Amino acid sequence: MKKLITLSLFLFLAASTILQAQRPGGGTPGAGGGRMPGGMPPGGLKNLPKIGRLYGKIVDADNKQPIPYASVAILGFPKDSVVGGSLTQDNGDFNIEGLPMGPLKVKVTSLGYTDFSKRVMVIPPDNVEQDLGNIAISANAKLLNSVEVVAQKSTLQMGIDRKIFNVEKNINSQGGTAEDVMKTVPSVTVDADGNAQLRNNSATLYIDGKPTTLALNQIPANQIEQIEIITNPSAKFDASTTGGILNLVMKKNTAPGYNGIVSASAGTGNHYNGFGNLNIKQAPFNLSLNYNINAADQPTDGYSYRVNHFPGGRIPAYFNTTNRPDNARLFSFGRVALDYSLNNRNTITLAENIFAGNFNIDDKQYFNTLNTGLDTTTYGNRNFATHNHFNNYGTELGWRKTYPKKGQELTANLKYEYSKSSSISDNLTNTDSIQSLSPRMISLSRETDHNVGGSHSNQLTLQLDYTNPVNDSTKIEMGVRSFMNHNTSDFQYNIYNDNAQDFINIPSLSNHYDLTSLINAAYFTYSSRLHGWNYQAGLRFEQSSLTGVQSPSETKVTAYNYPSGVSDLPNALFPSLFLTRKVGTNDDIQFNFSRKIHRPDFMALMPTLIVLDKFTYRQGNPTLKPELINLAEFNYSKLFGQNNLIFSLYLRNIEQQITNITIPYPADPTINLSTFVNANSTTIYGTDITLKVQLGKNVEWTNSFNGFNVNLSTDTIHNSGWSANAKTNFSIKVTPTWTLQLSGAYESKRINLQGYTKPQAFSDISVKKDFNRFSSLTLSVNDVFDSRRNINVLQTTFYDQEQLRRRETRFVKLGFSFRFGKMDASIFRKRKPTDDQQQQAPGDF
Repeated sequence: MKKLITLSLFLFLAASTILQAQRPGGGTPGAGGGRMPGGMPPGGLKNLPKIGRLYGKIVDADNKQPIPYASVAILGFPKDSVVGGSLTQDNGDFNIEGLPMGPLKVKVTSLGYTDFSKRVMVIPPDNVEQDLGNIAISANAKLLNSVEVVAQKSTLQMGIDRKIFNVEKNINSQGGTAEDVMKTVPSVTVDADGNAQLRNNSATLYIDGKPTTLALNQIPANQIEQIEIITNPSAKFDASTTGGILNLVMKKNTAPGYNGIVSASAGTGNHYNGFGNLNIKQAPFNLSLNYNINAADQPTDGYSYRVNHFPGGRIPAYFNTTNRPDNARLFSFGRVALDYSLNNRNTITLAENIFAGNFNIDDKQYFNTLNTGLDTTTYGNRNFATHNHFNNYGTELGWRKTYPKKGQELTANLKYEYSKSSSISDNLTNTDSIQSLSPRMISLSRETDHNVGGSHSNQLTLQLDYTNPVNDSTKIEMGVRSFMNHNTSDFQYNIYNDNAQDFINIPSLSNHYDLTSLINAAYFTYSSRLHGWNYQAGLRFEQSSLTGVQSPSETKVTAYNYPSGVSDLPNALFPSLFLTRKVGTNDDIQFNFSRKIHRPDFMALMPTLIVLDKFTYRQGNPTLKPELINLAEFNYSKLFGQNNLIFSLYLRNIEQQITNITIPYPADPTINLSTFVNANSTTIYGTDITLKVQLGKNVEWTNSFNGFNVNLSTDTIHNSGWSANAKTNFSIKVTPTWTLQLSGAYESKRINLQGYTKPQAFSDISVKKDFNRFSSLTLSVNDVFDSRRNINVLQTTFYDQEQLRRRETRFVKLGFSFRFGKMDASIFRKRKPTDDQQQQAPGDF
C-alpha cells in the first residue's frame, strides 16, 4: 500500500507540474482539414438544425488577464451577416449557441484592442461544439490564421488501440437490447447465456468508457450510438480485461432545447419492449431521463445423453434427460443524469441508475437410466420452479475540466453501486426404480427440496484521469483508480423429511460466505511520433487482494494478495506498447503488445458443492491461481473508396490457464464432479478479418471472419484444433423510405479441454419503414430458420456426453419509434418569438 501511495503522489505531482507549464493560449483548437461529410440532407448544411456552439475566453495578450464585456460576433461566411453573438463575462468567458452549420467567422472587438477574427467550420458530428481556447488580443497582436475543421464519420474505423463500428443504422436491434446489437457486430459472438465473447473469450462490458455491472439484455439498443471493440486494451484500462473490451458509446444530447424518443415493440413469445428518453438542455443545465422495460418468455428445448464408463460395467451405464425449460424475464431500467456547467470548462455530472427485474424458470425434466444391456433401470421426472428477483442502484458523481488546448482534460469520478438479489426454488423428483425385470418389480421414491438463496453487494469505485496533448504528436495520460467490493451470499438446501413432516436443512449442500475484493491501480501512458511511427507506451501497476470467509465455521476459504513481496512484483506490473504507421494515403499498419491478469471469480473458488442433476455436481477450487496473459497483435487497415478492410493476426499466451474439468466425485464414482484447475501454459493464435463494402449508393455489405487455433493440456489431458466464426450483414435501402437488413452467422466446431461444441448457423431479417424524419416502423424475424442451438460434447475417461441448450427460439417482433424535439436555447425564459422561430417545425431533431 505504501508503494501505491508513493506512486499515486508521484503521478499527481507530475500532473500538477504539467498543468503549471501550460500556456494559457494553448494550441490552435479546431485546426485540421478534410472533406465534407456524407449523408447530408437535401439542400446540404443550410437545412441542418441550428445547434452549433462556440465558446472560449478573451484575454489580454500581454498580461493574460481576462477581458470583460468584449464583443464576440459570429458572422456567416462569406457574406458577414450576423448569426449570433454575445459579450464576455467578468472572467472573459463567452458561450454562443444556436449557430448554423457550415463556415463561420468569429470577430472579437473591444475598446483599446485590435480587432480579432478567424474562420471556423461547424460540421456534425465531431465539430458541432468547439472550444476556441483562450483568444489573446492586444494593440500589437497579429491576426491568427484562419482554419477550417471538418470530419467524416465512417462506419468502420481503426484507432491506435480500438476498432469503431457505427451501429446507428442497425435496424435488427430496433426496440431490442444491446444483446440484439451484438449479433451483427463483427468479431463478436453471443454465448448460450447471452454474454458477449470476443475472439472466443469473455469480453468486459463498458459504457462510455467505464465498467458496468449491467448485462447486455438490460441495456436498451435505442441509446447506443457506436461500439468500440478494444481487442488488446492498453495500460489505461484494468489489467483484468483479458478478453478485450466492448465499449458502448451512448447517444449524447448536444442541442439546446428539448428532444427525445419513444418506442415500443411487441413480438411472439411474449416479447415486449418499451423505451422513453427525454433530453432538456439550457445552459448551464443538461438533463437526461431514460426508462426502458423489457419482457420475454423463452420456452426452450434441452437434452443430455450420457454413456458412463465404469470399471466392471457397473450400472447405471446410461443416463438420459430431456427438458423443456420456460424462462420468463421482466427487466426495467431507469436513469436520470444532470450536467451542470460551472463555466465553459468545468462541468459536474450527477447520475442515478435503478435496475430491477424478475427472471423465473419453470423446467420439466424427464430422465431414465439404462444398464449395459440397454434395459431401463430407473425412470422419472423432476420439476424445477425457480423465482429470482434483483435490484441494483447506482449513484455516480463526476467532474470534468477542459483547457484551452484541445484534448487536454482532467476528470474525476466517484461511483457507488448497491445490488441485492433473491432466489427461491422448489424441486420435486419422482423416481421409479425397476428392481427386477422378471417378474417386473418397481419401487417408487419421491424427493422434494426447497432452496432459498440471496446475495447483496456494495461496490465503490474512485477514479482520477488526466490527459495532456503536449503538442500535435505527443500526448501524456495518467490516472489512479481504486475499486472495492464486498459481497455476501447465502444458500440453504432443504430436503423434505417424511418422518419429521418438514424440510430439513442439509449443511453439506448449503453455504454462506463473505467475499471482499480490493484493487488499487495507477497508470501512465506516453504517446508520440518517431521516424514516421506513432507509438504509445504505457505501464500499469495493480495491487489486488481477495479474501473469503465461509460460515458457520468462519473458515478462510479463498485468499490472494498481489504483490505479496518483491519476488512477485512483476505479477503486479502490466506494460503495453502500440506502434502505428501510415503507409501511403489509405493504408495503416499496427503492432501492439500488453500483459494482463485473469483473477478467478468466487464461483470458481467457492468449495461448496452444488447439485446440478442426479449424477452431476459442481464445486469450486480454492487453490486456483490467477492466469497471467501476454497478448500481441498485428493489424492492417485499408480504405479504398467507400470500402474498409481490417486484417488482424493475434497471439495469446496464457500462463497457468484456468479451465473447467470433469472428474468422478471422490465419495461416489457414479457421480461426475465439474470443477476448475490451473492447466499448463498454452498459446492461442488466429486471424480476424473485417470487410465493409459499399455496393452502389444504397447497399452496404459487412463481413467478418475469425479463425483460431487452440491447444489445451494438463498433466494428463490434451486437446487441440482449429475453430472459426463468420458473420455477414446486408443493409439495402430499397426506396428512400424502405430499408431491408439481412444478417447471418456461422460458428464452427470449438475445442474445449475435454470435448467440443458442435457447429451452428443462424440468420435474422428486418425491414424498416420511415414515415418521415420523426417516426418509423420496424418488423424483424429472429432466427429465421429456427436453427440456433448450443450443443456441447464431452469426452472423458469416465463418460461421454452430448448436451443441448437452446436459449432463444424463432420469434417475430414489430416495433414503432417516434422522435420529437425543438431547438431552443432559452426554453425556460419568456421572450417574444422571432419570425424564424415561429416558422420552425416542432421536430427539428
